[in-house]
Amino acid sequence: MNPLRSLRDRLAVVFGLIVLGAIATVYLSTVPRLQDRLTEQKLDGLEADATRSAPELSNALIVARND
Repeated sequence: MNPLRSLRDRLAVVFGLIVLGAIATVYLSTVPRLQDRLTEQKLDGLEADATRSAPELSNALIVARND
């Protein structure tokens, strides 16, 4: 027995595949860009933290070396 016998079932499958394709296209075009932006934002934050704490770390190293 063929499950896609009626026109209604065939149309449901076709429209379902179209919707699935549209969702996949949007997902595949959006996620990599968002991931790149989040990675860049994280690296910028780490760089800012390192720049902000560098003087304190160098002072701590000088004090530790002198002791």
